Amino acid sequence: MTVKKMIFMILILSALVQPCLAINLISGGNVIISHEKGDLIASGGRITILAPIDGDIIAAGGEININAPVSGDVIVSGGRVEISSRVGGKVLVAGGDVRVGGEVGKFVLIAGGDVRIEKNAKIHNDVFVAGGRITNDGFVEGNLTAIGGDYAGSGEIVGNLYFRKANLFPPHFFDIITAGFLLLGLLLVSLFPEMFQMGHKKIVKDYRHAIVSFFVGGAGIIVFLIAGLILIFSLIGTAIGIFLVLSIALLVTISNLIVSYSIGKIIIQRRVENRYVSMTVGFLILYMLTKIPYVGGVVLLVSTFIGTGILFLLAWDQARKFKQAASHI
Repeated sequence: MTVKKMIFMILILSALVQPCLAINLISGGNVIISHEKGDLIASGGRITILAPIDGDIIAAGGEININAPVSGDVIVSGGRVEISSRVGGKVLVAGGDVRVGGEVGKFVLIAGGDVRIEKNAKIHNDVFVAGGRITNDGFVEGNLTAIGGDYAGSGEIVGNLYFRKANLFPPHFFDIITAGFLLLGLLLVSLFPEMFQMGHKKIVKDYRHAIVSFFVGGAGIIVFLIAGLILIFSLIGTAIGIFLVLSIALLVTISNLIVSYSIGKIIIQRRVENRYVSMTVGFLILYMLTKIPYVGGVVLLVSTFIGTGILFLLAWDQARKFKQAASHI
């Protein structure tokens, strides 16, 4: 496939997607929405909504602040999420620190570490919360169901309160999951050392390669996700859509391992020529960087976009080499 054909296909896909869904796609380190928009999909280290959204919001980032009315649904995931304005539809949130302080027209579903329904919150339907510490100081017109470590608050509940104390995850659950990703990285670097080495060369060759990889990865993730979601709901293309979404999830996982390996190689340089040491050192450094408040979300976003872009570019290089080899047969 030539570059012209690829560009043409991307333009056709964009032309089909945008009018059908009327979605605004925005990503970056610090995303600020200061003008009224329709349906919005956003990703970034910090996302701030300062203007009304006439539609739904789907967002993922390190910190998400919704300070303007949303006529539709809010579906967000972030390290810190704060909703302080009116939401006409339902609210679905997954995050570490979650605050709901506005009016919500439909139900609220939250999974988080520290969840608080603020004093000025008014929810016109049921609330379902799973978290470590849950506080309700607002008004809930329906029932409130909470599962977690602790529940407190002086808010009013028109329906019934159902609280069950439970440990959502076993001890050191997330540490075990992290160790599992490191083991996956060590396995992949053992099976495909050339892929990791070529990815490292692209990252360190020139800063422009990293910039190109960032935009290629970001655009690829967004286009594949949108195409996958469209196909999932088109019935006839459901299987292909699920495959695309799962493929992006796999690429995102491997992308951060590619960046981890490169970080390890840069840190160690020529002192130790061992790919397993490079993967372990780089993985631990990247993991610690992602745990820094506010900055960690940006680091994870940049790492994911660059790593995914590297994988796309490597696949493009291999396809081009295969085509050249086939032409000589």
